[in-house]
Amino acid sequence: MDELRLRGFPAIPTTHRFLEFNVRTYVVGPEGPGVWFCSLDVAQWLPALVARIGFALPYDKGAVDVSHDRSRIVWTVDRTWPERAQGSLAISVEADDVAPVSEDALATFLTSRWRLYAK
Repeated sequence: MDELRLRGFPAIPTTHRFLEFNVRTYVVGPEGPGVWFCSLDVAQWLPALVARIGFALPYDKGAVDVSHDRSRIVWTVDRTWPERAQGSLAISVEADDVAPVSEDALATFLTSRWRLYAK
């Protein structure tokens, strides 16, 4: 996340920019298409607590890191809180040259705005 803040308020130091790793699925809920987050991991306590309490989102705290070079990205997550959710994950993705995005149904689906469903 980058430049996270409440509208009309300044960013809170040390919490407005942080790495996040999420696993999500796209759903159709009672109010239309939306996103259901199965898991969200962040390295900051405050965003994890606010999201859990204020939005009922399954945020967990842990060490989150990303490294990359020209063609490879590596995400690592070492979850530490809450205790029931401890675990580790490492994902490495390699890609060839990136193709330009065309205006098609897939591009629209991947870049559209969605409702957030929780609980």
